[in-house]
Amino acid sequence: MKGSWFLAVTLAGAAALVGCHGAAPATRNTPFGMYVAVPPSDITAVELRRSGCYGTCPAYEVRFTVDDRATYSGEIYAPRQGRYGSLVDFARLAAWVDSQHPELLAPAYADNIIDSQRTTLIVERGTTRAQTTTTDASQAPLRFHGIVWALDGIAAEVHWRRVDDLTPLLGEFARNDVAFTILFPRRSTKPLAYSRTRFCAPPGTLEASRAAHGVRLQCGTRTSTLTATAAGLHAVGNAVPPGDYTRISQREADRRNGIAPNPEPT
Repeated sequence: MKGSWFLAVTLAGAAALVGCHGAAPATRNTPFGMYVAVPPSDITAVELRRSGCYGTCPAYEVRFTVDDRATYSGEIYAPRQGRYGSLVDFARLAAWVDSQHPELLAPAYADNIIDSQRTTLIVERGTTRAQTTTTDASQAPLRFHGIVWALDGIAAEVHWRRVDDLTPLLGEFARNDVAFTILFPRRSTKPLAYSRTRFCAPPGTLEASRAAHGVRLQCGTRTSTLTATAAGLHAVGNAVPPGDYTRISQREADRRNGIAPNPEPT
């Protein structure tokens, strides 16, 4: 679906994303587009790497992980150069990659051509890592091309923003029964935050702004400052309950709040 991988969310869309205390809506839309049910997958990361060559081959790496984060690193001749970050619906991506049976791919297909671009596909399942490489795409099977083209297509649609000190604070975070989201709306330099629970009543009324190496949240006259940690973020102040918050996927946040996905379109 066009735009289904975008990080961007409008303020009107954000209001629709907010969970309510008590009965939750059966379905809803998300920053990624229509939220649909997908088969479970044990894939935890998918990565695509393309090297340079003796000509003008674009060199870049794009990686998608189970916590809905996407990272992009572009070098010479790449569509974008430098390091970028965003969010994607990883569960849907992983389910599709699984349906292509990447485990049937060989480790390499014609990978000894020195003046050609090297394309590498990596699929991780926990601590297990399967890698397939080729320097001659014509020698790789169709399932390899399909996965690679899909990853490139997703990367082309993602709303990337250059990595800075706020990048680790984008996404879904939870601590006990408190959960909230931090996003950057499209064409905006100001972060957007909304709550899924009533610690700031009514839900969704959090105000977000930049702080030194973090984000400042306000709920009325109360203020909290969020900074990144290895597992998520740390909050001090009283706008949100203080302490450590764990990064989770949007689907996990919705599951905790009893929000069900729409059926997968047929």
